[in-house]
Amino acid sequence: MPEFSHDEQYFLRHHQFLLYADHFQSHDRRWNVFVVGDHILRFIQRKRITIDKHRTSTSTGTTTTSAAPICNLNINICLNAALISANSVATYNCPLLGGLLCTVNDLLSAVPQLLGLNPNIASVLIGNNELIGLTLTPEEVSAAVASGELSGVCDALGGPVSVILDDPTCPANPTVTTSTSSTRATSTTSTAPATTTTAPPLCDAQVAFCAPLVVAFTVRSQVCPNVLGCSDAQMQAFANSFIGLPGVKSVAYADNIAYGFSLTTTQLQQQLAVLGPINDICTAASIFTLAISDTTCPATALPTQQCGVDVALCTLETLASVGVTSGTCSNGILPCTPSQVTSAAKDSCGSQGGVCRAYGNNLLTPLTATQSVAQIQQSIASYALGNTCLVGTTVTLSDSACT
Repeated sequence: MPEFSHDEQYFLRHHQFLLYADHFQSHDRRWNVFVVGDHILRFIQRKRITIDKHRTSTSTGTTTTSAAPICNLNINICLNAALISANSVATYNCPLLGGLLCTVNDLLSAVPQLLGLNPNIASVLIGNNELIGLTLTPEEVSAAVASGELSGVCDALGGPVSVILDDPTCPANPTVTTSTSSTRATSTTSTAPATTTTAPPLCDAQVAFCAPLVVAFTVRSQVCPNVLGCSDAQMQAFANSFIGLPGVKSVAYADNIAYGFSLTTTQLQQQLAVLGPINDICTAASIFTLAISDTTCPATALPTQQCGVDVALCTLETLASVGVTSGTCSNGILPCTPSQVTSAAKDSCGSQGGVCRAYGNNLLTPLTATQSVAQIQQSIASYALGNTCLVGTTVTLSDSACT
């Protein structure tokens, strides 16, 4: 029998290997270790046939069912160990609060998404606010842990990290309450949709939230281009403009900011619920209610009649570009009063028949428009999609039917 190192002897004893010349085989026949010279090959060979999510291993002339897959096994490892880095083929990072706070349940629910990233994933590490898909089997990872190969290397950096080791064929994991927190984060370049059961769309819902906590889920946003604030209708127009943008699953507005989120309304509610006390602490100072709809809902309609509302244009956007024309107001040698300006605008609009759809004023200048107030708000939102929309001109408008 060849001479083996201490770690190799421990490895063989730990897995109860039988010796056949230069070939070791475990009692359950799932493991094969080959000897070359005086050393064990570190890459463990195992055949696997998947049948109804049960693994089987084959030997000459027979087929035997293997032991149950390794599931929910807590291990302590160094995530930057060479063996982990060399065999990592996919990662999923916690999307919550910039990747800083996910419960284990959050991560477990994302395992199907991770498995969709790469077909070669043979085991999953769960913890440290991320999922890691490895080409190593759970048995290979477990053996490397037992030999010390995955723990000693990171002692100088503060010790190994506690994670859960799962086989991809494991059934749904039981609910756990452990949470992890870390600033470590990585990114993946592969994307593929996971097959999941989706909740029905939520339309015109109301969700209490804390603005800083949705940053991680925000694909697109637009701040009202008026320092004094925008009407609900104009903010809804900004939100509606995000429908159809890549990655946007719900649209909303609150506190003069329109949002396009990467989560559906239901998913966003779940993420906010996960935060619990953190969300309560944040909203104690500034709580707002999102008017939110999934993008699979019909776009929320703007009011058909708006009277005396402020409409904010973007920087460099002209009144003419949204169908608004400036008029004049005469009051002898004196400037017109605000009421006189409004009356002049309304009279001018009425004289134009059906061509005029709205009237109003820009300070003491009367205005008429060939678009309704809602159409003007939609035009501004469309402009903002392709241009920087900062504070611009604000005018007061009313639909032509307003008295």
